[in-house]
This record gives sequence, C-alpha cells and structure tokens, in this order.
Amino acid sequence: MGYKSVLRGASSSLNAAARGADRASRQAQREQEKEEREIARYQEKLAKKAAALKEKQAKPLHNLKDLFAKGKVDRKTYKNLERRQSEISPDLILFGKRAGLTLASRYVTGKVDKKTFLEQQKEIIGDVIDEKDEIVKLANSQEKELKDFIKKCGKSKKSTEKCSCCGKTKSFFKRIKEIDGLNLCGNCVRDYKQLLVFDGFDGEFFIVEQISIRSDGKSKINFVIKNEHIVNS
Repeated sequence: MGYKSVLRGASSSLNAAARGADRASRQAQREQEKEEREIARYQEKLAKKAAALKEKQAKPLHNLKDLFAKGKVDRKTYKNLERRQSEISPDLILFGKRAGLTLASRYVTGKVDKKTFLEQQKEIIGDVIDEKDEIVKLANSQEKELKDFIKKCGKSKKSTEKCSCCGKTKSFFKRIKEIDGLNLCGNCVRDYKQLLVFDGFDGEFFIVEQISIRSDGKSKINFVIKNEHIVNS
C-alpha cells in the first residue's frame, strides 16, 4: 500500500469515527429532549390534578354557602359551620374519593357532628391516618428524648472542666464545648445535635422533610402527599 493510500484509509477511519460520534451525540440529545418533554407533561398533569383537588376540597364550603343563600341556614349557624371547613384535609378528599367528599360536605353543612365525622373519616382513610399518627409519634418521641437529655445534663453543676452530661473530664484529647447552655464532650455534642434534627419520613402516602426538633413541644411537621397519589387520582 502506498503512502497516499494509507492517508486515505486513515482519513476515512477518522471521518467514520466523527460521523459515529455525531450520531451518538444527536441520539443523546433526542433522548434528553424526550425526557424533558416527559417531565414537563408530568409537571403539567400534577399541577392540573392539584388544582382539581383544591377545588374538591372547597366544595363542602360552597355547599354550605348555597344553603345559606337559599335561607336554609341562618347567619349564626352559617358562621359556626363555616369554621369546620378548616378541618377538611386534602387527605380525606384525595384518598377518600367520593365517600370522603360526601362525608366532608355532610360535616361542613351540619348533617353530622364532629364525633361522627372523625369516626367515619377513620373508617374511610384509616391507613392514611395511621401513617400520619406514626410520623407524629416518632417526632414526639424524639422531642421527649431531647427534653430528657436537656433535663438530665442541665442538672449537673456547670463546669468548663467536665461534660455536664456524662461527666468526662476535659483533657488535651477530650475538649468540652459549650452549646445551648450545656458544657458537653464531643460524644455528647454529637448525641445532642442528632436529637435536634428529625431526619424525615418516606412512607406510602406522605413525605416529611427534615425538621428541627424543639424541646418546648412546638416542632412543626409538614406533611407532603406523594405526587404519584395526586397524579393518579
């Protein structure tokens, strides 16, 4: 094979490799665009379903307003029943479906009392309520642990030379750190910081993101319904 033939062969190989790389690049771009379109469609569907859920959740109050407009309930009764709307959770409407919406309307319009409402709600969405209760129980348990930790370590005589929790003496290798009014060694600082944060929860119905735990009982849990339940409703 001559010199020019070798060059032509090398050039052809390079061109083929470049064309292959170009095809792979276009394919990857098409796949990325397809994925972006799917995500956009999913987000649009989620937004529509969430808006529809919000409308359904407001329906019991609309029914009450309709009764008031027709003179079937007086103003005082209307004001008293109106407060019940805040007790209607999206959980009941979403997971309870038609039965949940019917119960919500009956409660807000005064057809059933609170005791009956809670009993029937438990029958309709018992699994959902149980999961929420489990999350609250876990957070409350950690809150109690934090409170007990502070109470236990706060009883010790304050000293910058000893850990007010486990009593370890300060040394070159064991430093004592002041945190929130407590003088703690490294291990106790770690334990204390772990108690200050609830790692969250990923259940069947809800997701709870990481939250700060407070010893005064005012920790706030934000329950977020999983998107797949909303999209598939």
